Amino acid sequence: MDGQNDQHGDSGEPKTVPQNETPAIVVQYFKMAMLFLQQYGWFVVFGVIGVVFLWSKVQPHLLQWKKKREDEQEYTQYKKDPDLIQSRQEAMDAARLRLQEKHDTQAAKHAEIQKKLDEEKRLNKIKDWEQHQQGKGYRSKYKPEESESSTTGRLPKPKNKRPLRGSDYNPLTGGAGSGYRPSRQGGGTGGG
Repeated sequence: MDGQNDQHGDSGEPKTVPQNETPAIVVQYFKMAMLFLQQYGWFVVFGVIGVVFLWSKVQPHLLQWKKKREDEQEYTQYKKDPDLIQSRQEAMDAARLRLQEKHDTQAAKHAEIQKKLDEEKRLNKIKDWEQHQQGKGYRSKYKPEESESSTTGRLPKPKNKRPLRGSDYNPLTGGAGSGYRPSRQGGGTGGG
């Protein structure tokens, strides 16, 4: 009997489940829009394409006009307040000065490193010359340990590369693959 009470209310009448219906005005506007698109759809498509085309042509001129207008406003503002020009110029000079100082410090560091490298090269040349004078040879036959450790990270190039074609291939012999010849492009040679 519990199942029967679920289907019927307290008064014994069957329960009605409320339906969620779309309002009539929404359905009416939807039908009108669909009817309009069915009748004038291609006009709408071509109209949108035309508007996009015109916008692509007008937009650069519009942006140029806006920039010109902003420049004129900025000019009038500078004309009214010359201190603004001075403050902006000082800010630009300060920024340039900071960048120049940064560049100078980097250049000094680089020059110091370059000096150290040049000094090492000079000492190596002196050492090599002294060894040459002592009869031990002009230059060392083996590379220093530092360069060996740096080259261990690299992969050696493979020496055994196989050729792309066999050794018996000769393109002048007209071997395989040369069976196609394009037709002549000349037209009729008759006189008129």
